[in-house]
Amino acid sequence: MASFLVSRWQGIVLGQIDVFLIRHEEEFDLERSTPLAEAHHAWVTAQIDRRSQAQLEPIELEYLPWGPPLASTGELCDMVASFGEGPLEYAAMRKGCAILDGSRRGTLELRGEDRLDFLDRMVTNLVKDLRPGQSRDAFFLTRKGRIESDLGLLVLEDRILIDLDIHNAPSTTAALDAFIIVDDVALTDISDQMHHISLFGPKSIHTLELASGEQALGMDSGAVRPLNIGNGSVIARRQDLTGEVGFELLVERDHAATVYNALLATDEDPEPGKRTVRPVGWHAFNIARVESGLPIFNIDFGVTNLPHETGLLEQRVSFQKGCYPGQEIVARMQNLGKPKQQMVILQIHGDQLPLAGAAVVRSNQEESAQIGVVTSSVLSPLNSLKPRALAMLRTAAIEEDRACGVVADGGIVSAEVQDL
Repeated sequence: MASFLVSRWQGIVLGQIDVFLIRHEEEFDLERSTPLAEAHHAWVTAQIDRRSQAQLEPIELEYLPWGPPLASTGELCDMVASFGEGPLEYAAMRKGCAILDGSRRGTLELRGEDRLDFLDRMVTNLVKDLRPGQSRDAFFLTRKGRIESDLGLLVLEDRILIDLDIHNAPSTTAALDAFIIVDDVALTDISDQMHHISLFGPKSIHTLELASGEQALGMDSGAVRPLNIGNGSVIARRQDLTGEVGFELLVERDHAATVYNALLATDEDPEPGKRTVRPVGWHAFNIARVESGLPIFNIDFGVTNLPHETGLLEQRVSFQKGCYPGQEIVARMQNLGKPKQQMVILQIHGDQLPLAGAAVVRSNQEESAQIGVVTSSVLSPLNSLKPRALAMLRTAAIEEDRACGVVADGGIVSAEVQDL
C-alpha cells in the first residue's frame, strides 16, 4: 500500500513507511516548495513576539516532506506539520476557522467541447449531468479496476478543474491523455500554476465572506464558485471533510500568499490564545479527519486497492452510468461478490496508541492471527484523547466478530470495529 508520512520525532506515526518529519531549519532539497513559506514564517514570528510579551513559551514551525516512500528528494514537496500550537490549531478546526496550506494537492485542467462527455467515460462517477458551479468526487481506475487516482471534479463555465494528489498529477495526465483520440479535449497539468488552500471549521463561511466581500455566501456541499480575495481570483469549492464546514480554494500560485494573508486578517480577536481564525498544520487536520472517518488516498488506501475496499464507494462510484476503464471489475464485485478487505474505524479500548502499520488481530489473540493493518491513528480530543484509528481489515474476519485486538506498545489492546 502506498504511504507517505511518518513522524518519528514525535513518536507518532501519521501515515505509513519511510518518509520522516524534518525540522524547518534543516536543509532538505525539495522540488516543490510552498509559495506560502514567507507567510508561514511571518505568522510564527509575530506569534513569538506576542507570546514573549505575554511571557509564554516560544513556538516553532515544523514541516513534513510529502511524497512517495523511498522517493528521491526531487519528488517531495514541503507541508506544514504544525505552527507549534497544536491544541489551538485543533480547536480552530472544531470551533473557528482553520486555514491549511494545500501544498500536497495538484490541479489538472480540461478544456474543449467534449470535456464533460470525455471525463464521464473515464471516471467511476457520473459527470455528464454536472452543470457549471457543481462538483463531484470520482476514482480514475486502471483497466484491472485498481485506483489510479482519487479526483475532485470542479465544473466551470469554460473548463473542468481536477483536484488530486500532486504526485499523481503526471501519471494521471499521461493515462487520460492516451484516451484522447478524436475528442475535442485538451488536458493540461497546471499544478505549477495553481495552489490550494483549505478552510475547515464552523466559521469558515464567515471568514470567506469577510475576505471576499461577498455576503450570504450560502454555498451548499459540492458547490463551486469564483471569488475575488485581495488581488487574487479564487475558485472555491464547498467540501466538508472533517465533520465541519469546509472549503477548498484554488488560486494562482503568484497570488496564493495574498489570499492566505487576507483570510488570516479576517480574525476579529487576534490576542494570543484567543484567535478563532488561524493557520494549522497537517497534525491538526489529521486528527480531525481520522475522527470523522475520512480515509485519504496514498495514506489509507492506494494504487493496489479496489473502490469497494476504500469505504468511499457511495461518494465516488455510480452504477447508473456508461462504461469507463475498470468498470467490469467494479460491476462484477458489486453484483456477484464482496471485497476481501475493507476500510473501517477502530475505537481503541485503552490508552495505547497503535502506530500506522500495526497489526490488527482477532480478539485477544496473538499477532500471528493477523486480520489487517492500521493505516492512520490519532488521540481523539472528541473522545477524551482515547486512541482512534483507520484500518484495512479482512471482510470475512469482521463479519464474524466486530471485536478485535491491535498491537500497541509491545502488547495487544482490545478494539471495536466501526463502519466509516
